[in-house]
Amino acid sequence: MLGDAGKLVTMNSASARTITIPAASSVAFATGVHIDMARLGLGTVVVTGATGVTIRSPLGSALRAQYSAATAVLYGSNTWLLLGDTES
Repeated sequence: MLGDAGKLVTMNSASARTITIPAASSVAFATGVHIDMARLGLGTVVVTGATGVTIRSPLGSALRAQYSAATAVLYGSNTWLLLGDTES
């Protein structure tokens, strides 16, 4: 959602949750925009892309533990770099 750009998205749940980054055809994010996210609850949080969206991360796209945080940065058309405390 465009309103999430530059803000902190928090997940505070005991259940598994998914953060889905939408395609450029759905939301007009500007290159370089970032979305910060934090896992506050015990439930797993996975960052994924909608159809056509690529998430690049060296360690995986799940926030590793409770209180882990990560930032997704748009650096190309439908290509995001996920930085932070993540795992496979």
